[in-house]
Amino acid sequence: MKREENNLMKTAILDAVISCKKEAMGREVSRSEIASRAGISERTLSRYYPDKDLMVYEAAVRYLRSRYEAVAGQYRAVDTSGMNGLERLLLLAQIRIQNYEKDTESAQMFVRAYITALNTAVYHRLPSAGFDAPAREIVLSCIREGVRDGSIRGDVVPVDAYLMLSSNFNGLVFRLIYMCSIEFSPEEHKKELLLVFRQYLEMLKGYLEPQNGKR
Repeated sequence: MKREENNLMKTAILDAVISCKKEAMGREVSRSEIASRAGISERTLSRYYPDKDLMVYEAAVRYLRSRYEAVAGQYRAVDTSGMNGLERLLLLAQIRIQNYEKDTESAQMFVRAYITALNTAVYHRLPSAGFDAPAREIVLSCIREGVRDGSIRGDVVPVDAYLMLSSNFNGLVFRLIYMCSIEFSPEEHKKELLLVFRQYLEMLKGYLEPQNGKR
């Protein structure tokens, strides 16, 4: 029972961090703000999370995992019967692009959380949090299925391909956020970058498809 209560309190604190961070839009959030949002004292907050960096890290990981789970849920809600592995992979990417196109603020929150999780993990030498697991498993499954059905080249190594695709895609998301934050014609820049996203999908398709009938 005690462990369950501790877990519930930690969850409430992490959700308070996420809520405060969303409203702050990049501004530093104080421990007092977090404690107030969670409905507890700073002393109680410190008992559960004496290290603020690790508290924010856990909140970032929780947020990122929820975003990847949401994308995975959207993907699973689509009827993919009759689609080959490559088509399914492109569908997942299109879902992420559409989400960012509709909600730039969520994309900004994703970038901040991603950078926070990465920097803290490196600084404190933390093990991989695996927050992208929900989407990663779908990507790996799509690639393996694509290799089997011939829609993806047979020499593509699923794990290596995932690392490359994830890095490239997140790099474009970071660029999108930068473009949307500058003062000069942000909407025009956003349109241009969303076009780049779609061009990226075509490049991805060309990279993964078998060439000259070879598998």
